[in-house]
Amino acid sequence: MAYAAGQDIEVAFTAMVLSETAGPLSTTRVREEGGPGNGTIHCLYLGTADSRKQVLGDPLSGKPGELIKVRFLTTIPGTPVIIRDGLTKVEVRDSPAGQQYYHYLNLDSPSITPVPAPGTRDFPPGTTVRAAFTGVITDASFGQPLGTWQVKDDQGFTHRLYLSADSSYKGLTGMPKPFKLAEGDTITVNFTATLLQQGERGFTTPKLTAGNGTAVRSEGSNGVPGFNHYLDLASPNITLASKPATPEPATSTTAILPVRAIEPDSESGAAIGITPRSVLITSAAVNARIADLENLEGFEIVRNRDGEAVLTEAGSEQECTRYLDDEDLNPARFTIRHVMLGAELDRELRLLRDLASRAASELGGSTWTLREEGFFTESWAQDEALEALGNRADLTAWPLNLIDWDGAAEELRDADWTAISFDGAGFYGKAS
Repeated sequence: MAYAAGQDIEVAFTAMVLSETAGPLSTTRVREEGGPGNGTIHCLYLGTADSRKQVLGDPLSGKPGELIKVRFLTTIPGTPVIIRDGLTKVEVRDSPAGQQYYHYLNLDSPSITPVPAPGTRDFPPGTTVRAAFTGVITDASFGQPLGTWQVKDDQGFTHRLYLSADSSYKGLTGMPKPFKLAEGDTITVNFTATLLQQGERGFTTPKLTAGNGTAVRSEGSNGVPGFNHYLDLASPNITLASKPATPEPATSTTAILPVRAIEPDSESGAAIGITPRSVLITSAAVNARIADLENLEGFEIVRNRDGEAVLTEAGSEQECTRYLDDEDLNPARFTIRHVMLGAELDRELRLLRDLASRAASELGGSTWTLREEGFFTESWAQDEALEALGNRADLTAWPLNLIDWDGAAEELRDADWTAISFDGAGFYGKAS
């Protein structure tokens, strides 16, 4: 298919890795498996963990014979470069590590589709709109801004919806609680919302490099609070809606709920040692940190006059409203804020959740230990040998002095431990 320069495209298919570094500039040849583009050949740069994570959503090996799921967005360059076999060179930015990579795509594949140009219609701030569509979750990675999920509607337009809490999910879909959200799931959305600021920049994530969203505040109802979402107002699924005829109760909060983002400091307890540079990581430490981060989010009430918090760690907006009523406080003199993790802590939480899930699956148990790659040295192998043979064994005497201890360490490690990655760093783990 012929695309104009500057056209945003989405690349999404399942493929088999054919051979490493067989394409131009050390790219890997892959072949689409199944789907509309079955058999189509592309060349993807999978030479680093960062580039693999950007294209595959996970730092997989990209080895020949591996079945991979590819999904990313890119833009047709101003001067298309076409190499042999009809492949077009494209550049992908906004990788997890901020790098740029080149891939070579067969643009005739039906798995490559144009992304509708985002836009807005003449809806002034304060307008109430209705969002009603069936959509597919295309990014369930708890991304920015503030924990939203990427959803493509049935007209091809992309939105970011806050689906990370039971109450927000119920408010958007009418369901009492969420199913297990995952990429590829289909949801039916039907809610009203108020535009906060026309044309406000909505989102930029590694998986969405083009597009603007307009911030809206969904209407609370049936005990469900409103939440911030980001809609592409160019979608025909976004239509004008009428405001309720009856006024809101005097104790209700305003339509725009301020957000306080928590950044790493003493409040968040960020310095806990679970990083890609850690020597030892345990399931207990990871689960404790996940719980700590999840407990940081909630709602609070601050006094407008001096900014002092009069209620913290509330579980909902309604709890804050009831507090103001119970204490006979004037709501006009106070502000209810939604307390959420900032970008850095949100990323940490997502990484730890992903690690906990993968470790339990790949290591075969919910209780496990990870060791850095450098832990498995010659000295470690010798200590293991002494434990097995008895401390009186002389490793410097024949025949033990003939052992290749580096090789022994590698063999023992591979027999008892399983390779697993965390934020691009290599570890070995086992269940306990």
